[in-house]
Order: sequence, then C-alpha cells, then structure tokens
Amino acid sequence: MATAAAALSCAAAARQAPEPVRTVFRIFSGTDEVTAATRVRVRVSGTTEDEGGIVLNGPALAAELAPGIYDAQAIHHRRGRVLNVRWAERLVIVRYPDEGEEHLEVINFLPNFGALQLRLPPRTRADPAIVTIQGQDGAGAERARVYPGSDYLLVVAPAGTYTVTLSLPTGPATLPPVEIPADRTRMRVLGGAETP
Repeated sequence: MATAAAALSCAAAARQAPEPVRTVFRIFSGTDEVTAATRVRVRVSGTTEDEGGIVLNGPALAAELAPGIYDAQAIHHRRGRVLNVRWAERLVIVRYPDEGEEHLEVINFLPNFGALQLRLPPRTRADPAIVTIQGQDGAGAERARVYPGSDYLLVVAPAGTYTVTLSLPTGPATLPPVEIPADRTRMRVLGGAETP
C-alpha cells in the first residue's frame, strides 16, 4: 500500500514539475562572436561546483534547464589556452510567452557591451542586411554588428541608445529609440503588419 501511495505521489510531482526551458547561450568578445570556442558551466545560483551543474562546449551552447535562477561561467579558449573568463550571475531562466521556443542568454567578455534581440514576424528570414542602426549621439553604431538567430536577429553593440530601422516584407519599420544596456540583453518583438 505504501509503495502505491509513493508511486502516486511521484507521479503527481512529475506532473506539477515545470517544463524545462531550452536555453541558448551566445558568447561575444565585443562584437565578435566566440560561441564556438567557449565552454560554459551553468549551475543554480547559490550552489558550488561540488553541487553539480552542467558544462556546455561549443560550437553550439544549448541546454534544457528547469526554470530558475542560474550562474554561468564562460571560458573562451584556443588551442588549450584560456583567453577570457567571465561570470554572468543571477540569470533568470523562465519561459517567457514572447520568446518562442527558446530563451536566449548573451554573455560578452568585454565590458560596456550589450545586445538587442529582435524577434521577427512569422516567415521573415533572419537576414542581418535588413537592419540599419544609428547611434543617438552619432557614435557607437559603426561598432555594432547584427547576427542571425533561429527566428530573430541579434544586435551586439556598445551600450547606448540607438535608432533601429528594419526592411521587413511589410515595408520599412523604425523602432522608437531603444537603449542597449551594458552587460544585458533587451528584446523587442516585431509584429506582422504593424510598425513596431
């Protein structure tokens, strides 16, 4: 009888456990992507190396993580030599309704760089050529780069305020001035026919 009750209790707990979140890490040194040459150790915030975690090795860095708060250590290496180490702490990994199938975390080895994730309308090709970036003060935009993602474009730039214009199938769209914060990723969801 106790075994049946324990089995039912385990089954109920499994049904209530939140779905894991597919989490993708993209790693940069300034505006150069170095994800393929980076190892990331991810563990629940507040735990130690001895208490577990997972290690992800390039070229692609993705994991199914239970919703929660995590710390990540990124190690950029080449031919067995460590080039950079960076900690990203207290990353909130949850399933946001406007993120689609995956959660993105961007880590940059250089200080004062941030990222802007542009979630594209359905059936829009993730082509970096559709994005034009202008710095509010006339600076910074020349150092920005745009990278394709699964269903998004990723702008990596020095922290600052930018005007972003996109050439979408529905016509050109200009975002209101958007701040790209240092050491963080901001996201904008672009609709189908409307101007964002």
